[in-house]
Amino acid sequence: MYFSHSKNPQKLCNSRLRKLYRLNCINRFFPPVEQGKGSSKAHYCLDRAGFKALKINNFQRYKKLPIDYKHKILVADFRIEAFKSGWDWGELEKDFEILKPDIFYLYNSREIFVEVDTGSENKRKLKKKGEKYNQIEPDLLIFLAKNKKRIKFFMKNIFSAKNFIGCKHCDIKKVFSKI
Repeated sequence: MYFSHSKNPQKLCNSRLRKLYRLNCINRFFPPVEQGKGSSKAHYCLDRAGFKALKINNFQRYKKLPIDYKHKILVADFRIEAFKSGWDWGELEKDFEILKPDIFYLYNSREIFVEVDTGSENKRKLKKKGEKYNQIEPDLLIFLAKNKKRIKFFMKNIFSAKNFIGCKHCDIKKVFSKI
């Protein structure tokens, strides 16, 4: 949320989040952080009243964050940066029979695939994923990983991608200056 009309948008945003939380529209979690790495940031998701307000069926309250919450956050971060850069929201997990990229874009008549890697898959599985991208031959493949070692490993297994951009999660904004 952002309130550009406010003198203090951060304060107003936090106030609205607290109100939505008290009304059970959203729930919040504070995932653990490593000692010495600062305090945990709140992660928000819809709660019962939020589901009703948006007319979404199949409400399920989370007691804790799902195991793949980090991946979902990184995918959302990329989509937000893409949108801010003039792209649309993209299509999540579009089925290409042999592969479902995390995000698919059709941008300026180019097929762009985005793969977000949190490091949870072993190298054998990552290599197979690279081989599948080889079969599809996207116009551009963007691979986000937590470190350069994973990017280099993945890049070694992508031979036919016309264009490949690999970057660390923390450098998402830099991706759009390269396209």
